[in-house]
Amino acid sequence: MNQTTETPKPSAMDPGAWLKSAREQASIPVEQVAKELNLDVRKIEAIEAGRFAVLGAPVYARGYLRKYARLVNVPESVLLQRYESTGAGVAVDPVPSSLGTIPETRRLLPRWVLWVVLGLVVLAAAASLWNMRSPGEEANVGVMQDGVQVENFTEVSPLESLPAAPDATLQGAAGPLAPVAGQLQLTFRFGTDSWAEAYDVNNQQVLYETVATGSERSVNARPPVRVVLGSASAVTVRVNSRELVVPASRIEGNVARFVVNANGTIAP
Repeated sequence: MNQTTETPKPSAMDPGAWLKSAREQASIPVEQVAKELNLDVRKIEAIEAGRFAVLGAPVYARGYLRKYARLVNVPESVLLQRYESTGAGVAVDPVPSSLGTIPETRRLLPRWVLWVVLGLVVLAAAASLWNMRSPGEEANVGVMQDGVQVENFTEVSPLESLPAAPDATLQGAAGPLAPVAGQLQLTFRFGTDSWAEAYDVNNQQVLYETVATGSERSVNARPPVRVVLGSASAVTVRVNSRELVVPASRIEGNVARFVVNANGTIAP
């Protein structure tokens, strides 16, 4: 008696196998899927094998799975439910830590400690100004006659004459920035949901943000500038209004890590 092997029904397949089966039935080559999703062929093969971690955080994996499902006429909602049931869709930090050839820098002190130190500096400056005030002002304070204060001098705190501390931000400007002497102006255009990090010569963060499709961010920073980009194949970079081409050697798993020198080129 001959035994025949039946093709599993879609309801019995995992998400990757279901997409592969639908693609083969539609006679769509894997190279075409890679082109439509803006991924390389190896990542498409990994998706079909159920290795969704190659797509990065679950928020990006869901986006790629939706596009793949539409391409091969698989119900998106059902496919995503099956993806979630595998446990691969557990939420994680959408901005992973910087790993690889460029070392990650960590703050040695919390931000509030830095503000306390800044406040002490301002108070020290105020005390210096107070000690430098004219003798006439000092003589006018607390003039007493027969135990009664007859003249009163209204003091003005030297703190009122000092400029307010700047309010720093770690998000790039959504619009164009004016160029700053001695700094590079980097502009990022995101063709898909992504994330970006940028650090100046002092390893201070000048950009740390998740961004939506079609967004643009600009920052000014003193070079060399260290940059980390998610979904790198869908992000364009301009340095001082000149487009910067990120070499393939600086991209791993669709995450780009590189350093921009003072002349606007990528460090070897």
